Amino acid sequence: MSQNIDYTLAELGSCAITATFADQISPDITALVRGLDLAIAHSPMPGLVEVVPCYTSVTMHFSKHLPPRHYIESWLQSLLAALDGSERLAKRWRVPACYHPDIAEDLFDAATALGVSIDVLVEAHTAATFEIAMYGFAPGWAYLSGTPSTLDLPRRLTPRGPTPADALLIAGGQAMLAANPMPTGWYVIGRSAQPSFFLDRTPPVVFDVGDQLSFYAVEPAQWQAMYAAAKAGELIAERVH
Repeated sequence: MSQNIDYTLAELGSCAITATFADQISPDITALVRGLDLAIAHSPMPGLVEVVPCYTSVTMHFSKHLPPRHYIESWLQSLLAALDGSERLAKRWRVPACYHPDIAEDLFDAATALGVSIDVLVEAHTAATFEIAMYGFAPGWAYLSGTPSTLDLPRRLTPRGPTPADALLIAGGQAMLAANPMPTGWYVIGRSAQPSFFLDRTPPVVFDVGDQLSFYAVEPAQWQAMYAAAKAGELIAERVH
């Protein structure tokens, strides 16, 4: 990776600061953010208590107050200069999911909006390899990069009621694995058989930022059995490597 990486710094109150690398989502910027996140974990600045990686930025939270800005800039520049693109070895997972209209209640509406059949929609989603770019909006909600262009449709004009837990969503050229029920303008096209967020788990998420997910279709009865087993603590998702 180039050592001359441009970014802007913006303070968030007295205890946090955000480094932003771009104003558009791209795989290269997301990879840069992941690499910096891991580099910070290996070489944290004193007083750092939390790092929040997003699509194009990294926010750093400190315990009491921000260190002097020139210290932060020097620290970040040294970390960025050492990045070589191999900082994080992503895990790959195969995850069972159900795409039946009884469980994926927006499946027909999404297919209609896309101008394709339900089968074509499901084939496109299961053929894709997604990557967890960030967690945000609500606890355990995983934003996924890698959405095929055939699944690019606008968000709803009016938000729908709460999604079911562990819903697979699409909208606005993006995909998501939504851990908990929330109102949204996205479309529910399936449900994962592997819950991704547990309050009593450390860490609470099953999948890490940077992990790659591919989904395969199962029938409703099989999904229900898998989901019950996963809720009881069994790991249903299959680790590929």
